[in-house]
Amino acid sequence: SGKAEEYYNLAGQLLSPKANGKAYTIYSLAGTWAPISDIQFRGNYTKSVRNPSIVELFLGGQPSFTSATDLCGPNSIDTGQVPATRRANCQRAVINAGLATDTASANTFLANFVPSGTGLQGTFTGNTSLSAERGTSWTVGAVFTPRFIPRLTISADYINVLLKDTIVPTLLGTAVQTCYDSPTYPDTTPSIGANTCSFFSRDAAFQFANGFSLGFLNLGAKKVEAVNISWNYPIEVGAGRFTLAGSAYHLMHYRDSAGGQFAPGDDIESAGTFARPKWETTLTARYDQNGWFGQVVWNTQSSTKIFVSGVPATTEQY
Repeated sequence: SGKAEEYYNLAGQLLSPKANGKAYTIYSLAGTWAPISDIQFRGNYTKSVRNPSIVELFLGGQPSFTSATDLCGPNSIDTGQVPATRRANCQRAVINAGLATDTASANTFLANFVPSGTGLQGTFTGNTSLSAERGTSWTVGAVFTPRFIPRLTISADYINVLLKDTIVPTLLGTAVQTCYDSPTYPDTTPSIGANTCSFFSRDAAFQFANGFSLGFLNLGAKKVEAVNISWNYPIEVGAGRFTLAGSAYHLMHYRDSAGGQFAPGDDIESAGTFARPKWETTLTARYDQNGWFGQVVWNTQSSTKIFVSGVPATTEQY
């Protein structure tokens, strides 16, 4: 069109993508206090942001081919964090589609509904309405260096992180889940700031139809609480040095909230899963002398929980 901020896409549509950022105040307050030489207390409070990237804002309509589990199918309708909400929303979807007139007939339809499971075509685009991710974190801890055990250092810190408005690529499965699990169906905007129910459509037979439109959303929040402990004790041995060291990381909570409220049924606790063990420890024994060294490192992590659809697995699923 002659304007640098405008362009035609392959479909011939004139696009003028533009995003105006907001001003944010970020800061960090930190301090230490050593009442005696053996111990030092420390703390930190930080406000931080991450602005959307160029891709997250302006990605052009990229062709996307995918499939998604139909949560209104008989195998999924009574699962999830709040099964009653999912079933009620699927009933309403059937009635709105003109395939039933009341709850009873909607339940009859859903009991006999067989999702096709076929692949679908759609697009994936950027979102110029994204806002920045906002983080609040604080730590408090202490460093212990006892005079009666020279060179020994022990430290411990409590860590608390809250991340809001997290930017995530919303896949078809995510859009379907946030839609049918939403307490504000058929418009999820009050919960997550966008209506994921409008991202996809169904045909006359209630099957997912081609033409979905997905993108990035400020979807939910994360909350992390952890404790980190470490120690180091070097000992002079003849012409060399022997060092005992170790660390222990205890993940108390790692919560993901779809609606950002951390209310019952709104969040998933994943501390204790394979990727996020509740305990991770490292022990190291090392000897150094004249430029060479030898060491032994022992790493452990706690046992793993298995989750299915966001809830602890049953004995049969294990």
